[in-house]
Amino acid sequence: MKRRLFLKGAGVTLGLPLLESIGQSVALAQMRPANAAQFVLFMRQANGVAQEIRNGDGTVREAEMFWPRALGELTDASMADRAVSELTAIRSKLLMVKGTRYWFDGRGCGHSGGGNQCLTANQIDRTDPNLDRNRSRAVGESVDFRIAREINPMEGARRRDPLTLMAGPPTGYIAEVLSYGGARDLRGAQRNPWNAYQAVLGMTGSSESEFERIRSSRQSVNDVLRDQMRSVLGRPELSRADRDRLQLHFDSIRDLERRMSCQLPMADADALRGAVMPFAREQTIDGMRQTVLVVDSSAALHTLARLHCDVLALAVACGYTTSGTLQVGNGNDGTPYALPGFTGAFSYHWISHRIQGDGDMGASINDAQQRHHQIDRMHARLFKYLCDKLNERRLPDGTTLLDKGMAVWVNDLATGPPHGYSDVPWIIAGSGNGALRQNTFIDARASNRTVPHNLLLNTLINAVGINSPRFGEASLPAGQLDAIKARA
Repeated sequence: MKRRLFLKGAGVTLGLPLLESIGQSVALAQMRPANAAQFVLFMRQANGVAQEIRNGDGTVREAEMFWPRALGELTDASMADRAVSELTAIRSKLLMVKGTRYWFDGRGCGHSGGGNQCLTANQIDRTDPNLDRNRSRAVGESVDFRIAREINPMEGARRRDPLTLMAGPPTGYIAEVLSYGGARDLRGAQRNPWNAYQAVLGMTGSSESEFERIRSSRQSVNDVLRDQMRSVLGRPELSRADRDRLQLHFDSIRDLERRMSCQLPMADADALRGAVMPFAREQTIDGMRQTVLVVDSSAALHTLARLHCDVLALAVACGYTTSGTLQVGNGNDGTPYALPGFTGAFSYHWISHRIQGDGDMGASINDAQQRHHQIDRMHARLFKYLCDKLNERRLPDGTTLLDKGMAVWVNDLATGPPHGYSDVPWIIAGSGNGALRQNTFIDARASNRTVPHNLLLNTLINAVGINSPRFGEASLPAGQLDAIKARA
């Protein structure tokens, strides 16, 4: 039995979510254990976070502004005023993990090493002199591809690739960094949420003119397929839960199309007047079809990222994919951030260096740590948006889509100024269908030393029902990170 139903009419095809009451889950159940997680999604932030940094003599260089105040159970008090406080409303579904590190050096800078091994846990290529710095490549596949090639739906003769999305320009120092189909096989990301949306819904038209008709009339695909939708909703064997799931699906489509038809926010001229760097032209999505992929502000970047979050939620809800990534900003994310309460706007990368420059030299940004903290909060709110979209989707057993899967907020780096690899933050929402601990902040150190992050990635792989003894470079330890597991 096919795992997915499609509505077809007027030259348009639309994919539907999995419906338990008409047996669509049979094929999936045959592939994986009943208690396996349904999906894992990764949202990536660049440039580290504003966590505690110590000097060589042990004194505090920068105070803690990111993590909760205490290990163990998460509480409102422990999360208050920290960047993760933006996630307080969903803390019962959170697992926060520090104490892991990226094991291998980059080539030329921390960004090249951190981004490339973030989801691969693998070495950076050192054999090709052309693969340095801006063109650095990891020597191994990423976790999203590892999962997709095992359990994603078939597409022709092979399994469908994971959904790979990016909010940000395709230029700059290092563009995509996350998703690898294999050694040195860095995959390009889809930057246009409308194109990603079409692919996820299986939405194809018999001609370009059909899409143009929908676009110009400001209709939704729902309007074109209204009769077919009514027919599906009227099927007598459909459970109340599946009717609710379909209605949420249709409502989500209409809402997403409506927002894609609007112009993205342009950076406020007054906020930019005191800026210290040039800004590109505005970013728009014109009538659900065209995207100008030049970022002029963090507001445009995060609006675009939220549209991608909508697409990711639709993708796992309708069974399009079991894994996906969203990269926010390019490799070292130079997006200008004009923040409330702060004068002017600075490149996020400059803020992470605490100076007006990309290296060791430049005028000081005196309030850079506070700015970095506010940017961390913005990413936390973006991650919560993704989690809320997954949490909206109720399942027949009373749980939500988020409960059945895992959404993971990752970072290329651990900290700002040193661009270090120790204590890289991992924020995981959703228990993976009971596989992971919840409402907990864990330090994964062993014998007071950080551990390779491949153990955490391999735990996620096993949670989705893949029997994986090891993930990442062969010299790294085998096994899983037992400290984050809810069951043996």
